[in-house]
Amino acid sequence: MKLIAQIGLILILVLTSVVPLVAGCNDPAACNYNSTDTDIVDCCYDNCLQIELDYGVFPLEISWNLYGDSGDALVSGGAPYDNIECLENGCYLFEGLDSFGDGWNGATLSLSLGEDEVFIGTMENTLDTLNIPFALGGYLGCIDSAASNYDSEALCDNGSCLYCLPGSKSFVLYMQDSSGDGWNGAEFIITDLISGVEVISGDILSAQVGADNSGEFHFCLVDGCYGFAVTSGSKSYEISWILSEFNGEQIFSGGAPFDVMGFPAAELGCDIAGCVDETAFNYNPYANISDDGCVFSPDNDICSTAEELNCGETVFSTIEYATSDFVDDDTNCGPPIWSGGVWYRYIGDGNQVNVSSCDEGFLVNTRFTLFSTTAGCDNLVCLDGNDDYPVCQNLGSNLTFTTQIGEDYYLYVQTWGSNDTFSLKTTCYDCDISHQNLSPETAETVEFGETLTNNLCCVNENVSDLCFTGFVPRWGLWYKANSGENCETFNFYLQNISCSNVGFVVFEDNNGELTEFACCGPITAFCSGDLSEFDPLEANTDYYFFVYTTDAVGCGEFEFTVFCGVFGCADPFSPCYDSTANLEDTCCPINCDEFELENDLCAGAIELPCGSADFIHTLECSTAADSPNFVIGCSVAPGPGIWFTFEGTGMLHTIRTCDGSFDELYSLADTEMNIYTSTTDDCSGEFVCAQDAVQGFYLSESDDDQSVFGCGYFQDTNVWMDFVTIPGETYFVYVSGTPEMFRISHECIDLVLGCTSPDAFNYNSLATYDDGTCDYFTLLCADCDEYNTAVQMYMTDAFGDGWTGATYEITDDFGNLVANGNIDDALIGVDEDDFVGNEIGIDFFCLCGESCYSISVGGGTFDSEISWELSTDDGTIIAFGGGGQSVEYCQIVGCLDPEACNYESDANIDSQMCLPPPGCLDPEAGNYDPDAACGGGYCSVFGDMNNDEVVNVSDLLEFLGQFGCQGDCVSDLNGDGIVNIFDLLILLGIL
Repeated sequence: MKLIAQIGLILILVLTSVVPLVAGCNDPAACNYNSTDTDIVDCCYDNCLQIELDYGVFPLEISWNLYGDSGDALVSGGAPYDNIECLENGCYLFEGLDSFGDGWNGATLSLSLGEDEVFIGTMENTLDTLNIPFALGGYLGCIDSAASNYDSEALCDNGSCLYCLPGSKSFVLYMQDSSGDGWNGAEFIITDLISGVEVISGDILSAQVGADNSGEFHFCLVDGCYGFAVTSGSKSYEISWILSEFNGEQIFSGGAPFDVMGFPAAELGCDIAGCVDETAFNYNPYANISDDGCVFSPDNDICSTAEELNCGETVFSTIEYATSDFVDDDTNCGPPIWSGGVWYRYIGDGNQVNVSSCDEGFLVNTRFTLFSTTAGCDNLVCLDGNDDYPVCQNLGSNLTFTTQIGEDYYLYVQTWGSNDTFSLKTTCYDCDISHQNLSPETAETVEFGETLTNNLCCVNENVSDLCFTGFVPRWGLWYKANSGENCETFNFYLQNISCSNVGFVVFEDNNGELTEFACCGPITAFCSGDLSEFDPLEANTDYYFFVYTTDAVGCGEFEFTVFCGVFGCADPFSPCYDSTANLEDTCCPINCDEFELENDLCAGAIELPCGSADFIHTLECSTAADSPNFVIGCSVAPGPGIWFTFEGTGMLHTIRTCDGSFDELYSLADTEMNIYTSTTDDCSGEFVCAQDAVQGFYLSESDDDQSVFGCGYFQDTNVWMDFVTIPGETYFVYVSGTPEMFRISHECIDLVLGCTSPDAFNYNSLATYDDGTCDYFTLLCADCDEYNTAVQMYMTDAFGDGWTGATYEITDDFGNLVANGNIDDALIGVDEDDFVGNEIGIDFFCLCGESCYSISVGGGTFDSEISWELSTDDGTIIAFGGGGQSVEYCQIVGCLDPEACNYESDANIDSQMCLPPPGCLDPEAGNYDPDAACGGGYCSVFGDMNNDEVVNVSDLLEFLGQFGCQGDCVSDLNGDGIVNIFDLLILLGIL
């Protein structure tokens, strides 16, 4: 009801709010000037208080008053409100009220004097009153002359007056927080050094004056000796403070954390232990007893004493107690420099240099800022920066830059709130490549259709705001092409030759300003297509291609080709075929009554011998008259298509309707292929779906689902089929699909069976066809003692972008690292989608000895996408899980034979020391075995016919079944060679 009532009142206010303009100030020089007013009334030029208050959720609950020195309300209002009030010098109190008592429900108040902010915020949701005191023409403070912290210059009282007892003294702690969100858990602590008891503690939010970003804490201390400390909190780098006597004499100043340092209060002499060396960072001028605990700033905490970086070396350092001779909130090329840090210097030698603090053994969150100079520390030019490099598990930093001979490079290292030791590894790469096209101004002009080959090594990062790649820097080269009069689009092809990944961004030149037009990657294989998918080209306009890698260390060669794209009918079978077109547009239909398609029927199948390349055909006008339907193994109903035939050779055959490149015109049709054999070796017989002669899979493919290998990502609607044939067998190829032009090729190579994986122990470099015999396990445990297990770690990623920083780690009972890795660096990796990051990864290793193994997986950006299995060579899964999990697998040695005396049900490794099965150790039993390995076996009972260890009616029935038996009979209880009445009497006596 509250909401409905307010809506009604708001409507009334709206309907009655059309009133004449109120007279105001029309002097443009006044701060309350209003151009719509006509009368000069109450113009003011100083002390113009801007009051702004927005709606919130329930504005009709809100009211406020502004009180002056007299205690009378000078101005009152509600929400919303926006006006300037002219005030005299004096003391004021802004009182905010809420009639419902639940705060202002999101309404924000702003009080300001020109550019000076008095207050901005809201009333919390549990309050009904907000009091904001402020002064004009002076400041707030204690104005009671009887108070210990009396401030004779203060204009208005702020409620901070202290009345220290005789023998005590007043102090003030000035506190600041650079981001204005409080001290985030940090606090100051004052202790009595004599008793060790905490006297006072607090933080910026408990200050009597100010809040959040600045404040003053006033307090009294009786005569004595005290220690002062500041804890770190979660954002210690934002904290600063000054501790002073109220008369202004400074005692200490610093940041967080700040170790305990002693000082005397009043005139009492104190024995204070501390650092007495004036050159030390923690020098205490009040200390009179050395505690041998002096610490000093790092030698390289100023630029002029920067430590040299050398190729191949790792240095270890800390910024603890570092000061800063260089502070810049906006370096324009890296993270802001807010706090003390340390400096490093690399002398330019033409090398490409990588500096990294990614060592997982040092979990320190660092920040890098890189400068270059030709004139020492007085002329630093910011080049680059990095913070939280994505592949660093410890939120470390990573920079790669190419140096110039004659220049020096200075690296400034900070940490986010941590003073722990960090490592800094420097790796150098020889640069024997001289790039010219490092900027748009020096971009290389491409010739249409000409393939450019280049290398992305030794290239500086020069563009940072491109298509999103997870905040990873990019290093690249520039190319340009002009659209001219005829190019309707650009058809492009970027091939990754040896880089870890490549991509490119296209920019359009709009009157000298480059604007992003399209992008691709980063990818691991190739990227192709045309720019018509984004926007039409502007005629006679320059377009720039920035070809880049996100891995400056894993750089390498690429090929880049640009074609001038012209749309038209590219189907040579169409009556409106346009020979100048290289991109398919629309074609006029073929008159099928006049168009002869000779291989529409099987009887007209065209020979497709080995070596056939790029035969052009069309599915236009094809019918399903000879479509082989319901053939087991092939498509149920392939639909309209055409026929080809060839004879089997026993070789490895490849038939494809794509070429694995960027050429979108290779096959316009969306093709499907089914290959058959016939019971009569000709079209009159019954069709059978052909099978690979080695592995036995059916030769049927609707498209090529391998986007990196085979047809490739941009031709995956076509077919690429590898298989082995039977010599002399006649094969019939049926191609169906959408009614357009396609090309078909048929290649054959000699068949050499074997393992084609270079990572297998039995790799055969001569093999042309993998026969499924690859062995990754046999020699894994060659260096282990007995009782070991060869295993594979099978890793998957559901999204297809790799594990994004996640790793696996396997340790034994003693904490020894057995194996570690990730899906992207796996021995066998499968990248199906061409984009950076594997979908599948497999590693192989040995679990040596009897131990329990801890398997931990995670630490990446998207651990929820991860799954994994640990299995043996026979496929037995011994452990499995997902990201962010730890699983234990214990390798227990023992006898695995359930029949053996020493069978161990928990064992999973055969000790090869199984004992014989249990025997009967009962001397009274008929089958007593004194040589049995253990007891527990079956012991026979006299008269027990069915071996259930008890004599009962069941045994009587068994006996009767053998009554009259002569010879060696179980029921012959008296041993006379015949089962008769005398044996029955014995059995009845036992019962």
